[in-house]
Amino acid sequence: MKKNSFFKNEGMLDDKSSARSTLYGVLTVLLCLIFLFVGYFLGINVERNWWKKSSSEYEMVLQALNFIKEHYYKDVSGEDLVEGAVQGMLNSLDNYSGIYMESGGEGVATIGIYISYDVCGEFRVEHVEENSPAYLAGVRSGDFIYSVNGVRVEHEFTQTFSTLMNPAKREGEEIVLRVRKERGGAISGDIKVVSSVREEDYVYQINDFSNMGFDTPVPQDVGYIKLLSFTSGAEDEMREAIQSFHANGKKKLVLDLRGNLGGEGGVLVKMAEFFIKSESEGVPVIKLKYKDGTSYTYKTENNEYIFKNGEGKIVVLVNGNTASASEALVGAMLVNNSCEIVGSTTYGKGVAQSVYPFPNAQNPAFKIKLTVGEYEFLSSVSEYVKGATGDTYSINDKGFTPKGANYILNRGGNFLSEDRQFSRALELLS
Repeated sequence: MKKNSFFKNEGMLDDKSSARSTLYGVLTVLLCLIFLFVGYFLGINVERNWWKKSSSEYEMVLQALNFIKEHYYKDVSGEDLVEGAVQGMLNSLDNYSGIYMESGGEGVATIGIYISYDVCGEFRVEHVEENSPAYLAGVRSGDFIYSVNGVRVEHEFTQTFSTLMNPAKREGEEIVLRVRKERGGAISGDIKVVSSVREEDYVYQINDFSNMGFDTPVPQDVGYIKLLSFTSGAEDEMREAIQSFHANGKKKLVLDLRGNLGGEGGVLVKMAEFFIKSESEGVPVIKLKYKDGTSYTYKTENNEYIFKNGEGKIVVLVNGNTASASEALVGAMLVNNSCEIVGSTTYGKGVAQSVYPFPNAQNPAFKIKLTVGEYEFLSSVSEYVKGATGDTYSINDKGFTPKGANYILNRGGNFLSEDRQFSRALELLS
């Protein structure tokens, strides 16, 4: 059995001894193509077929590099050209491969909001950390982001989503937001938010619903936990939330994964230990299939199931921004009959990435994030995946779809008391 481990970033990763050398070879070949393409369009006043004179791909790379440096109208360094070309190559592969820049610090400058891209093409604030810069400036869960620093963001998912999720680059940087308090409502004036380095919270919990505006009281034995990200440290917050869940006499759980885009593979396995019903350790969580046809099944290492001291129920809320590690957890829970799901079809990110250092990079924080494998799920839950056939299947570009009355496209209002998906979860738990 080959040794496997988890690295930082979206999904689970394979620690193969030959991975780095293989990667560098692939990148070299791809780099040739990028440079040739760029050279073709830059060579306006020179021979168009100059690259055909090279007998070696490696010579092509060197010729392309020298050609651009010689003919481009400004001075440009070889390092910048290489890093730019690598960025372009990775971006051309899929939506998930790319350049990964480590922050290198103990904290990250943020404004304390979590955003999702909803079914109507708008950016909705899923959660605002209490006493965060955004909270103190008046931003609330349920708001719709209209603009960031004067730039309209609606319907511009690809380029603006990452900016919205973490718009600040430095502590003390001012971010100017405009929001709508309800869909289609009036646009606010400028909301100026100053970023700060702070510890982020990844788990949000409600045990007391008495002052939340529900027309019908929420049963006393129901608790609510929202997991915002599978980021390192989230597993400790979840363990504390589960302890609080039990201390408050709860027996039924609504686990909210809406807007959770995933995170680290190791955290996924720990979360699975909380939410997969099992009698022992070693329960399969996810199977990752590699390019060479091999695969590896990641399993739980401990048994910390939330209801191990008594039976209970779990309903998981999902939507189009439930992705990657979130979908892996949902799939594992469905396979092991540990939950029902309510909401809309999940994102459909059934692939995992690995992060590799880039040799001799000008910036040591410059790393490559590359898709290395695809999730495989068992046919026992294929009824939740449109078009799934065979003993195993992929959810890539498909996602999981709740069945029957559990499929609710839009949550409704901004507050939990107006949330139609949450209301359906309560019906299932009754």
